[in-house]
Amino acid sequence: MEYSKSFCDLVNSFKEKNDENLKFIGTGNPSAKILIIGKEAALSEKNLSIDFNFHYGLHQENTSLWAKCIDQNQDFDDIKVWGRNCKKYIREDFSPLYPYKHDQKIHRLPQNGGTSKTWKCYQKLISLVYPGILSEEEVDFHKYAFISELSSKPFPKSPAKNKATENSIRIRTTELFTHDFFQQFPVIIVAAGIYVSKRMYDIDLQALFNLTYVNEDPSEKDPSEWIRIYKSGNRLLLHCKQLSRCSNNLLIRLANIIREHINL
Repeated sequence: MEYSKSFCDLVNSFKEKNDENLKFIGTGNPSAKILIIGKEAALSEKNLSIDFNFHYGLHQENTSLWAKCIDQNQDFDDIKVWGRNCKKYIREDFSPLYPYKHDQKIHRLPQNGGTSKTWKCYQKLISLVYPGILSEEEVDFHKYAFISELSSKPFPKSPAKNKATENSIRIRTTELFTHDFFQQFPVIIVAAGIYVSKRMYDIDLQALFNLTYVNEDPSEKDPSEWIRIYKSGNRLLLHCKQLSRCSNNLLIRLANIIREHINL
């Protein structure tokens, strides 16, 4: 695994920051061509459960865990199976390079070793971009994409506009996503729907990623499944709804645009 200078610089500059909004960089392949930015991690703080504290702890240790990956020059084959069947969590084996390795490509239910609806959609999208490469049974899209979140504040379901999320997005769009590492991806998918709008968090994607709005690709089947397209040189940004309860049609349209852009 080759970790780029820009990624190493990012990790080194953020690993000592005390701001909890900047502890989470992302997961997956930092050398991938595709960056997917969602809304926030789908973790529930209800009752401050052991499960939440454990997984949110890993969320907040993300930058230091990346420093470990770089120091050990970790590759995908070096990562151990982690958390299969939702029980055998060995904290020291967790890696943001390939989190939850060998989880099944089924919706997560108690003890079935599955994944979230969002990650199922990410798996389907990346498999459409790179046909025949990904596993048909397991979640391994992290090998071909890097995943981050607009907000570092976890919610099991996206909440109405609130100050905590607003503050987190403001800090991350000002300090994190402006870093060279996030600016260099050939393909960026902002799967955050109305979070970008003026009535929510008013994120100027053109200014944030130095791109130009081109047009909107509407959906004839579902008005909510529009794709807004931004470009600049060899860089492409696609803004769409959250990829959790989306149709195959949206994923196919996204994949077709991406494949054409990167000449696949």
